[in-house]
Amino acid sequence: MNKDKRKNESSRPREVAVQEDLQMDSGEKFSADFLLMVINGTSDPIFVKDRQHCWVLVNDAYCNFIGRSREEIIGKSDFDLFDNEIADASWEQDEFIFTTSKQNESDECITDASGQKRYVSIKKCVFKDEEENLFLVNTIRELTQQINQHFQVEARLRSSKALLEQVLNNIPQALFWKDCNSVYQGCNSFFAEIAGVGDPKLIQGKTDFDLPWKEEEANWFRLNDSNAIKSKMPESIVKPQPQADGKQCWLEVNTIPICDAQGNVSHILGTLQDITDRKEIEVTLQKLYEELEIRVHQRTSELTSVVTHLQQEIKNREAIENQFRLSEERLQSLSAKVHGMINLFK
Repeated sequence: MNKDKRKNESSRPREVAVQEDLQMDSGEKFSADFLLMVINGTSDPIFVKDRQHCWVLVNDAYCNFIGRSREEIIGKSDFDLFDNEIADASWEQDEFIFTTSKQNESDECITDASGQKRYVSIKKCVFKDEEENLFLVNTIRELTQQINQHFQVEARLRSSKALLEQVLNNIPQALFWKDCNSVYQGCNSFFAEIAGVGDPKLIQGKTDFDLPWKEEEANWFRLNDSNAIKSKMPESIVKPQPQADGKQCWLEVNTIPICDAQGNVSHILGTLQDITDRKEIEVTLQKLYEELEIRVHQRTSELTSVVTHLQQEIKNREAIENQFRLSEERLQSLSAKVHGMINLFK
């Protein structure tokens, strides 16, 4: 082997090493460029801080989010861009994560560069490189639209609930609903007043035995619930209800089973209505009807008696007329005989 050949052979490892270094530098540059392109292509703000709490990497979305350029952010800390209160809170949270290496995710309401409140989810985690350097990687997920939609839904639900409560509290019936164990889940203000709880919210969790009913009344209500659950059919019952002053009122009790999507009874809806006035009118009408029936019967009896009497009188008159006719016929016959005898004597 000649000298030039040996030289070429001895220099080959160095050339290979140089080429590998160049390829590695090129690969690292490609990886860094690719990483920057990826994080700048996402709409979520992303930033990285070093152990001194200074920004070392930010994407375009984060620059737009806080209204600063990349040059204004890189190498700075929270105290350079935000007021002390916000900076202190951020510093303490970041320091805790650096110290514990625990991943953290929280929902926060922050004010952006334009002064608008924005709801975000911030995820933070610690990254350690080959040289044991720690970095804090932060990702911000925009939640403002979802939160606003949630607030709008909540506002509509509150409005619907308020409207429903207003409707329930202004109907003339006392309304309540229970679960399948006859435990009250809610009621309107009318029923709350009858049950003596005042506020409808206080009815929750109570049973009929907790309310000012008598024991037999509480048992009756629970039996009524049980029958409705078993039959899965609405029931309507009118029952007398003694009052404290000794008077009696009438209640119309409606029990309606509410079924879920599988057809199983999940709740009991009930109404109570004082129908004493209606019942008293019905009783009065019934009495009037009975009195009218009696009067009609009496009148009919009187008319029947009069008709019978008239019929008897007619029969009597017909009999008398028949007797008169017979007597007249006899007189005529006798007169003819007398006239004949007279002529005979002449």
